[in-house]
Amino acid sequence: MFAFEPSSGRPIWSVELFELLGFTPAPAPPALRQLLKRLDSSDRAAAITLLRALRRGEIPEERVFSWRERTGAPLRLVVRPASRAGPSETGFPISGIVQVIGASGARPPETLTGVLDRHGREGVLVHRDLKPLHANAAAARYLGLGTPDDILAMASVAELFPADARAAMSTGETMFDVEILGSDGDPVLLECARHEVDWPGGPATLLLLRDVSRRRAAERAMAATEARLGDFAEAASDWLWETDADLRLRFVSLKRKGKDSGLARLLGLNPWELPGANVDDPAWQRHQSDIKARRQFRNFRFAYRDAKDRWRHGEVSGKPCFDEAGRFIGYRGAGRDITLRVLAEEKRDDQRLLLQTVLDAVPMIITLKDTGNRVVYHNRYAVDHYGLTGRDVIGKTPFDLFPEDFARAVVAHDREVIDSGDSRKFFEAELVLEDKVIQTLSNKIPLRNEAGETTGILTIAIDISDWKTALAELELSEKALRKQAAMLENTLENIDQGLLVLDARQRILLINQRARVLFALPEGAALPGKPLLDGLASEIGTNLHLIREASSELPDAGGEGDVTPGHTTSVLPGGTIVEVGVNQGADGGSVITITDITGRRALQEQVRQLQKMEAVGHLTGGIAHEFNNLLAVIVGNLELIEHDLTTSDNRASRMAKVFGAIERGAELTQRLLAFSRRQTLTPRNADTGMLLADMAEWIRRAVGPGVEVSVDCVPGIWPLRVDVDQLEQAVINIALNARDAMNGTGRFRIQAENTRLDQEFAESHADTRPGDYVCLTFSDTGRGMSHAVRDRAFDPFFTTKEVGQGTGLGLSMVYGFVKQSGGDVQIDSTPGEGTSFRLYLPRAWDRVFPGSGEDRMSGQPTARRKHVLVASDDREFGRSMADILDGLGYHVTAADSAANALHIAGDSETIDLLIADLHIRGTPDGPALAREIAAHQPGIAVIFISGRPDLDGGIDSHATVFLKRPLRAETVARAVRKALGERGI
Repeated sequence: MFAFEPSSGRPIWSVELFELLGFTPAPAPPALRQLLKRLDSSDRAAAITLLRALRRGEIPEERVFSWRERTGAPLRLVVRPASRAGPSETGFPISGIVQVIGASGARPPETLTGVLDRHGREGVLVHRDLKPLHANAAAARYLGLGTPDDILAMASVAELFPADARAAMSTGETMFDVEILGSDGDPVLLECARHEVDWPGGPATLLLLRDVSRRRAAERAMAATEARLGDFAEAASDWLWETDADLRLRFVSLKRKGKDSGLARLLGLNPWELPGANVDDPAWQRHQSDIKARRQFRNFRFAYRDAKDRWRHGEVSGKPCFDEAGRFIGYRGAGRDITLRVLAEEKRDDQRLLLQTVLDAVPMIITLKDTGNRVVYHNRYAVDHYGLTGRDVIGKTPFDLFPEDFARAVVAHDREVIDSGDSRKFFEAELVLEDKVIQTLSNKIPLRNEAGETTGILTIAIDISDWKTALAELELSEKALRKQAAMLENTLENIDQGLLVLDARQRILLINQRARVLFALPEGAALPGKPLLDGLASEIGTNLHLIREASSELPDAGGEGDVTPGHTTSVLPGGTIVEVGVNQGADGGSVITITDITGRRALQEQVRQLQKMEAVGHLTGGIAHEFNNLLAVIVGNLELIEHDLTTSDNRASRMAKVFGAIERGAELTQRLLAFSRRQTLTPRNADTGMLLADMAEWIRRAVGPGVEVSVDCVPGIWPLRVDVDQLEQAVINIALNARDAMNGTGRFRIQAENTRLDQEFAESHADTRPGDYVCLTFSDTGRGMSHAVRDRAFDPFFTTKEVGQGTGLGLSMVYGFVKQSGGDVQIDSTPGEGTSFRLYLPRAWDRVFPGSGEDRMSGQPTARRKHVLVASDDREFGRSMADILDGLGYHVTAADSAANALHIAGDSETIDLLIADLHIRGTPDGPALAREIAAHQPGIAVIFISGRPDLDGGIDSHATVFLKRPLRAETVARAVRKALGERGI
């Protein structure tokens, strides 16, 4: 007979089975895999399937397997479920019998009964329909009878069993327990296993009886013990655990107070192989050494995640376990959750670290000593400050650490505080070291326990060495300050500048002797402490206005606000010129200085007059030189014309030279006007791109083929508001200078871009306003300018060219024109790398441009009898203009005054053109005359002529053309035709 408990995975075999299988004597129960090897190959897989089903808790049907004993005799293994118990936690218990099969059926009964009788530990009872067929001595003993024959003599085996057993036998249960009275009168618990067997004469029932009284009692005791241990584990704050031989956690008391501890996550895992362990920790390494050596360990700490994935901390102790053969079968032990303790320890450590950090950072000497003056605690500042860094200070007394005199003073102070209990005393001590002297001021506090006994003393000390040194230095400084104050007072009283110092409420703090003299204050006048105006009003009399002017720069008497530095200049009644300055003083006060600048003003005036005379002399010399040259040409040619009156061959060329000199004189005058910014400009809107494109053509002709001219104009370039004729003249001057600087060979580049000049730029460049400008840049690859040449480039008559090759007015004209146009001009130049001129010209805010029909007419006009009125108070000029216009075919009327011109205009039916002197003497002036005539002659064209440099704002929309003297007939003809809108032939 055998039984198999899937919960333990180990079979229970009867001695008879070992005999049948050929094991003599019977060994310890063999492993299941050894027995499976005896199965026929066809049944081995079925047996394994049966065992798996049992482990899953499935109830198997009766199975029959073929087996062979060692002799080769065939055996039959009958396996059926045992009805004694229900399913365990891991499967159903089963039982069975093994029958020996002969060639023609079952083995002879004498063989089977002999085997059963020889192994009498189990009782054997065979019956058929309850009639006994065979019994062994063990059965008779278990059932309380003398011999097996007593059983065989009975009519029915049912008489041997109580009613509940008979009921079990009748229902066909395969395994049941029955309780009977033994031969000694004590109850005996028998385990009965029922099997159907082949028996001579037909099928029979085999009952195998086993006394399980002790086993059942042991099982009940074990169950009670397990229940008690379970209750202990459930109620205990600790939990129990067990691993297998591979250190995998196989058991843990998972729940306590109905809450999952989270250790269920670790079942089946090796806790020592989980991630997160600090393998470099010496404690971990020692623990691993204990595990590998299978040593007992205590209170090892570890961390794990609970069912809510929170980190928890545990502490475990374990003992290694071994089987009877000494083989390691795992660890058993107990553990506890120490999460709260760990958190409290961490919090305590954090607070301790924070306190230690704070105390170490405090620049004070903090020590704690016991009543024996031994150091219990000190902060880092204490050891560092006393030069004890690196020494073991804890447990030492002052005599172990410091010189004897200092230690004696410290101990004496400690004893005084301990004896008196007074913590309000302060002690000074001086520690003399090799490299420094430390002076300390300490406060000592006695520490007491609950019983009021003094347990120690807390010392908090500061180093007052620097304070002591500073105090000594302060005394020296005060002496030095008193000396300096005396020197300063003496200096202020003797300087040649008046000084008045006010506080934030404008009260007089100081007034020196020079200020008293300048303000004509009487001797002994006491002013310090008085308000500024009230204090001086009765003392300075007529000079009060000086202080009022200066005080106007001060904040209100309330003392709020900052003083704005400023200066004012006044003339005292005696003619003395003084400059009163206001500056910010200390604490909201102010300092007023009064300086006699009478001599300085006179000297400055002399210097300005000398500079003016030098500039005028330089300019006059240049003009005189140029005009002398022009007059020499004119006089020389006129003398030649006079000499050649008898012949006409050379008169035309002589006259051409005369007119050329006159034009040069006019150009010289124009350049001087441009530099002085007094020329007459006629600004208009101009398309920048088209203007530069036109310029490029005639610039190429002017500079020659050796200079490469390029134009780079950014898209969206703004239009210009400028006098185009003057701009063209300025550009040609720049281009010709560039040509000369490049010796006729190089690159001349024109660039145009939009730019915005800010307030900072405007403030640093005279006569420039912030706003939108078009920047024209003209760059060459010439020899460049030195710093000295660049600084004087715009000076009139300054030139680096050889004598006779330049007047020195070209760039000065450019500068004057750009500044008069409301722009700015800059030069960038490096010797050997070239020069760039940047012209910033005002932007035009609309794109309305004059019509393109302004033709450059030839000097030969067509005769049209249009009426022209010439008004000029210069009769010679008027007759000259009338002769020119009459020669051009116009009907001309001349007037020598504005009143005469008005009279002629009133009597004339139609006047097509008025040519008027802009500054005609009398009333009305030129612009007003044009307006009055236009009121009677609508649509009249107007030409203004002037020989003066200034052009006031009186010219209005009637002025279509403006001409400057001197004039040539060709210029007059073009201007007239332009004003009248005529085209040349």
